[in-house]
Amino acid sequence: MCVASVIVPVYNIAPYLDESLGSTTSQTLSDLEVICVDDGSTDESAALLDEWAARDARVRVVHKPNGGLSSARNAGLDAARGTYVFFLDGDDLLEVDALERICAAFERTGADVVTFGATCFPDEPTPWLERCLSPREAVFDTFTPSILLDESSNPFAWRTACRRAWLVEAGIRFDESVHYGEDTVWHFSLYPASRRTALVPDKVYRYRLNRAGSLMSAEAKGSAQRVTSHVAVVERVFAAWDAAGLLEQWRGELMGWSVDYVLYAALRQPAGPERLAALRRLAALYSAHGRGAGAPLAVRRLVRLVSLGAYDTPQTRVAALLWRVWRYGVADLVQTVLGHGGSRSGSGE
Repeated sequence: MCVASVIVPVYNIAPYLDESLGSTTSQTLSDLEVICVDDGSTDESAALLDEWAARDARVRVVHKPNGGLSSARNAGLDAARGTYVFFLDGDDLLEVDALERICAAFERTGADVVTFGATCFPDEPTPWLERCLSPREAVFDTFTPSILLDESSNPFAWRTACRRAWLVEAGIRFDESVHYGEDTVWHFSLYPASRRTALVPDKVYRYRLNRAGSLMSAEAKGSAQRVTSHVAVVERVFAAWDAAGLLEQWRGELMGWSVDYVLYAALRQPAGPERLAALRRLAALYSAHGRGAGAPLAVRRLVRLVSLGAYDTPQTRVAALLWRVWRYGVADLVQTVLGHGGSRSGSGE
C-alpha cells in the first residue's frame, strides 16, 4: 500500500499529458501511485500512457471503452490502493508539494474528506471562480448544509481528496448517469456522509481554463444545454437526499440551493421548448417536495409560482427579482444590469 493514489481520467488529451503526469511523478511525496484511466481515447493518449508506465513503475494504466468522466473515475477508484485518493484531470497540474501538504492535512485533522484550493492558468479566473477555489481553514465534525452552500467547497471533484478506506466503507461512487454536473452530485453525497470534513486554504492544484473540447467548454456553448443539465443534477440530488433521510431536515436549504443553482437561470432563458421542459421538470420536483417548505420567504414565493406553472407572469418576474436581491443584494443586481456579471458570473459546472 502507498500513501497517495492519484486518479487521472484521460480522453483525447495527448498534448497535455506529459506536463500533467510530470507534475505528478515529480511530487515531493514519492510514495504514490498514478492511476491513469484511458477512457477509450482515439488520439495518441493511450500510447503515451503506456510509455509513462514503462518508465515509471508508479504509473499504472487502465484501458477501458469510453464511458464518460464518472465511469473513468470509478474505474480508478476500483484500482486504487493508497491511503488517500486524489483526482487530477489530465490537462491540469499539481504544485510540486501538493500531495505532501494535503496528506499532512489529513493527518493533522483526522478528516475523511479534505477540500483544498486551486489557482487557474493560462487565463485569469472570474470573481466567482476565484472565490470558489479559495476555501478558508475549517474543520466540521458533523454535517451541516453550510459546507455545501456557504463555504468555498464545490464543485470540481479534483479539489477534494478522500481517505480511501472510508470512501469504500461509505460506498460513495460517481453517478455514471450524470454527464454534466457530476462533480456537484458527488459532493452532495460526499459531505453528508463524511464523519469529519476539513477545508484548507492551500492552493496546490493548477486548473487549466478554457481548453477546447473540455466538458465545461462544451456545456458553455449553449445555455439551454446548461440549464437542462442542471435540472438533472437538482433532480438527482433531491432523490439522493430523500433516500438518505436528509431531505426532511434540510428541505428548505435544498430548495434555496436549487433556486440559486438553476431556477433563476431557467426563468431568464428565452422562450422555447427546452426552457419550457426544464421549468416543467422543476415544477414537478417542487410539487412533490412541499413547494419550498422551510425555505426563506423569497424562495417560497418563487418556488410556489413555478410549481403552479406560472412561468411568465409579472408576479413570477417580481418574485425572481426579489429573490435575487435577497440572495445577493442590490449592488449585485446593479452589476448584472450593467453587464458586469454579478455573483453568478461563470458559475461552475
